[in-house]
Amino acid sequence: MSKIEISQLSKNKNLLANIGIIVIALIIVRNVHIGELQKISILKEQINKENEIAGFIDTLKSLEDQVDNLQKGFQVNLTSDQVIEKVSLLGRKYNLKISSIDSQAAIDKKLYQLIPIRLRINSDYHKLGHFIGEIEKTQILKVESLNIDNRQKYFSETPIESEIALDLAAVSLKKK
Repeated sequence: MSKIEISQLSKNKNLLANIGIIVIALIIVRNVHIGELQKISILKEQINKENEIAGFIDTLKSLEDQVDNLQKGFQVNLTSDQVIEKVSLLGRKYNLKISSIDSQAAIDKKLYQLIPIRLRINSDYHKLGHFIGEIEKTQILKVESLNIDNRQKYFSETPIESEIALDLAAVSLKKK
């Protein structure tokens, strides 16, 4: 390469002006590029935040769907008469001898109420097992306690019917 002398540069003022314009243009382009990179970074952060919010909203929708599915299995504003009727139908289905069904005062909770039911029946173990299994499947009834009184001989050839005291609780959601 040959040396460019200052005297030659000063002779060609247009060349100096062009170099100056190019340097200024490069500085402007560099600054604009840095500004655009900063804008891109800010936009990426906003996109990430919006994606997090969208994920949170999707999670909430999923949880709401789960709550709706759970509520489908429960009765709303169930009365003790309705519970007694349901238990009576199940008892008849399994040929249980129901000697008494009594409801007690409902126990109020924040979002639901429990309706206690005391049931006295005579049955063998086989029928009792089916009956309790069916109660548990209803999703509104649960067995609170079970007391079996065997007063018959254990070595009888006929199936033993026992006196059974069964405490149930029905779960009823309160209407919003």
